[in-house]
Amino acid sequence: LRNVLEQAVLRSDSAQLDAPQFARILQETGLDPVEPPAPAVAVRSTGQLLRPLAAQIADLEHQAIAAALQATGGNKLAAARLLGISRATLYGRLDTAGPGMMAADPG
Repeated sequence: LRNVLEQAVLRSDSAQLDAPQFARILQETGLDPVEPPAPAVAVRSTGQLLRPLAAQIADLEHQAIAAALQATGGNKLAAARLLGISRATLYGRLDTAGPGMMAADPG
């Protein structure tokens, strides 16, 4: 994220970035802006109770790790770099995630 923001600032012609400029810069660098996740309020509308914050954070972390592994073709070092963590930290998170995360990991 830091790298993307730094690149956006360097590529911008103005002192302030707005959403259209940021989207244009992302497209120029080969990154497509993604839709923001649905708001948490939507969880209530389905009748589900909100879970503890720690459980939600753990789920988000697992999703990020799985996405990074998929984006890097299972290359753990590249996935760790993409996530901004060390390879050892990634391995530790994979160990604590259990066999389900390791089974989803192609490499």
